[in-house]
Amino acid sequence: EVDKDKIIVIGHSQGASFLPYIIEGEEVFAAIALSPALLEITDQMVYQIEYQIDYYKKQNINNSLDSVIEMLEDILSEGKKVNESMKKGEIDPNELYLDNYRGEFLIRWSELSRNMVEKFVNMDVPLLIINGTKDLKTPYELLKEYEKELKKKNDLEILYIEDMSHELVNFQTLKFEDKVVDQIVLWLESQGL
Repeated sequence: EVDKDKIIVIGHSQGASFLPYIIEGEEVFAAIALSPALLEITDQMVYQIEYQIDYYKKQNINNSLDSVIEMLEDILSEGKKVNESMKKGEIDPNELYLDNYRGEFLIRWSELSRNMVEKFVNMDVPLLIINGTKDLKTPYELLKEYEKELKKKNDLEILYIEDMSHELVNFQTLKFEDKVVDQIVLWLESQGL
């Protein structure tokens, strides 16, 4: 038999963002969100691409990243158009956007990703959010912007792991970031598990 007091649900990226839906109505001990997106998906995409452009411009000392920056600027232009269409309710469910997203998928994703901060705050289980400081997809700076609002949830803890990327890899060593597991274990122990 499964001990419901020992079930922990962990989600990463999109899976982390959907944790409020995943655990809703379920009997679980806690939830852990690794690198969650906090914005409606098309807003998140625009934020992410703008962040990446800024990041690569700072790294582009010898112009070796010019082609990457140019590609991202093209994607940003298209992403802003998609974001605007989403806001106006003009996404065609049958059309492809950003080269690989069906409109129907984007519309559903948009509906699910609205008001994520509020959804995290209203979760009825303890929540740990972990984000890396080198995450180019869900930048830790965005999490910092919402930290005060998120901390309205008394049983929420936010941890930042230095030099960790979105893929849970240390930017310096290019290896899995062991601190993720270490921090999860410490947090679970602090929760009485």
